[in-house]
Amino acid sequence: MKKLQAKTKKNGIRAITVKDFIEKHYLPYAREIKSPGQMKKEQQHCNVWIIPVLGDKPMATLQDDPETETSAINTALELKKVMEIAEKSPRMIEYVFSTLRQVCRYGVKEGIISDEPDLDDIRKNLVVNNQRQRFLTQEEAGRLLSLLRQRDQTLADMAEFSLLTGCRRGELFGITWQDVSIDTSSVILRSTPGSKGRTLHLSKPAVDIIQRQPAGPPDKPVFSNKNGKAFHVLPYSWTLALKDSGLNEGVTNNRLKICWHSLRHTCASRMVSDGFDLQMVAKILGHQDLRMSQRYQHLLEQSTEE
Repeated sequence: MKKLQAKTKKNGIRAITVKDFIEKHYLPYAREIKSPGQMKKEQQHCNVWIIPVLGDKPMATLQDDPETETSAINTALELKKVMEIAEKSPRMIEYVFSTLRQVCRYGVKEGIISDEPDLDDIRKNLVVNNQRQRFLTQEEAGRLLSLLRQRDQTLADMAEFSLLTGCRRGELFGITWQDVSIDTSSVILRSTPGSKGRTLHLSKPAVDIIQRQPAGPPDKPVFSNKNGKAFHVLPYSWTLALKDSGLNEGVTNNRLKICWHSLRHTCASRMVSDGFDLQMVAKILGHQDLRMSQRYQHLLEQSTEE
């Protein structure tokens, strides 16, 4: 009797599809423990890619099983192939595979599959290159800042601060008054999902920007919106000013389009052109891997020649 029950349970586990497991088990579980932003991304990955491609397959195909001659890698490769045919970027494929890994991990926890598939070989073969290839000239930066000041003084200060320091948008949004030291001309940048915390030493123009902001209690954001709250997304005035600047007019390659991250890229480019070595640039920007700073190598060589 026990053997029959075990066999029935095993057959049931094999029968549950990827679609049913995600919709009836994983997503309800994820909603309880993940932030709305993360949940939105994972649900999109599931609904747009994982379920349409793998949804009708049994969850058992996401594990190696000699008995049924299934291979988790072969199943995952189907998803990768479809995304590549759709000309999705390696970074996007990596994000979707990260969600697939979370689904499988929960499948192991719930006893649906016995082992989490090793997707590292697939991820290692993804050549991720979403680096910004364009930075602002002095004239372009001045034009953009002028247009921003016509619409939103705080947003213009934030943009100028990013140009001067190279801090990430999330780091900028998170700066509070307790993180600022005018005496030492420094600010503590707190950890974000894409970076580790670090201390940033400020130039006089950057300190001046900080001092222009309305002071508040220690936990109040230095750069606050019209309601005195921290920014979570860029206001629409950024989109309008960028459009008015014409900087992206006729540009079709996304990596050549100017966006907020281009301010950080511009800061780094200026540092290298001014003679900063790549290790110093990496330290200031908070790069966790020196290879992230290698994109500025050609600028370093140019400044040396000059």
